[in-house]
Amino acid sequence: MKTRCYCLYCPNHPLHSKQRDFKDILTGWWLGDFISSVYDEQGRLVNCLNPVSSAFSELNIDPDDYEFETTAYSDGVAVTGIEEEGFNIFANCKNETYEEV
Repeated sequence: MKTRCYCLYCPNHPLHSKQRDFKDILTGWWLGDFISSVYDEQGRLVNCLNPVSSAFSELNIDPDDYEFETTAYSDGVAVTGIEEEGFNIFANCKNETYEEV
């Protein structure tokens, strides 16, 4: 699934090798947060999302029917999602490994 990704620390991000060129890298972001224009240059269109919400199967929601506009680092992991009336859906980056602790 496609998204505009701001995760410069990811080795698969198109600007990963140029992360030192940026004064600040976007972190601490959460769904619904505003992204300052300072970070505009960091966002790139990528196709790396993996839907993880049970809503996709339980509500027969096709993730391709929605746009995951932004993916960025929150607290050490990439987050994105959809906020619709009645449900919130989250997706993870396919390039990261997640383990329950």
